[in-house]
Amino acid sequence: MMSTPETRALYNSDCPICNAEMCTYAAYSEQSNLPIAFDDLNSGVLAEWGVTEDEATRLLHVIHKGKLHLGFDALLVL
Repeated sequence: MMSTPETRALYNSDCPICNAEMCTYAAYSEQSNLPIAFDDLNSGVLAEWGVTEDEATRLLHVIHKGKLHLGFDALLVL
């Protein structure tokens, strides 16, 4: 049974810049065995995150240990 990662990032895979950035982070986290999940906002997870598509596309959203971080703070956590 796989546990839920303590860190999750919400990103827009339709945005070439966002997608490239998150793919880089995802590859690094996988190589380093870091428990980080990457949620594509286009995959139906917005309700789970409690944000609108507009909010999700304007700022990076990261949940770490149950706390939501936005924008630059989210980037630092990630």
